[in-house]
Amino acid sequence: MDNNLGKLLIAFVLLILGLSLIKPVADNVYANTHTDSVTNEGLTFTAGADTTTYDDLIGYTAIRNATNAARTGECNVTLSSGYVKCNATAFIGATGFIDYTYNPPMYVKNGTARSLLSLLNIFFALGVLSLSVALAYSALKDMGMIK
Repeated sequence: MDNNLGKLLIAFVLLILGLSLIKPVADNVYANTHTDSVTNEGLTFTAGADTTTYDDLIGYTAIRNATNAARTGECNVTLSSGYVKCNATAFIGATGFIDYTYNPPMYVKNGTARSLLSLLNIFFALGVLSLSVALAYSALKDMGMIK
């Protein structure tokens, strides 16, 4: 009888522990499978160039000078490093602003791997649930409560 009570207790603890770990697992999966955006990042164009806070840019939507005039056509952006070089004299020694989307440091670039990684949440929840139910069922069956 004590062994069966221990199984029930372990099943309950496993279920509670698994439920408490679902959110951190899901947050980690989300962080590794989604891109981020930055709006109005200020750049100081010393000699007409500066680097964004994040590298590995996917793309940028706008580059503006301090008066909020769009100057996207006058600048070149290296997406892999976030290096911004502007030819306009309005940018030299001035502040500019850029909006861009980038891959976070732990981003999974392979599309198939991202798809499989997003299934991790489901399989984790199913695994925790099935182990808890199997232990509880075994304990209740040994106690004679389930035939």
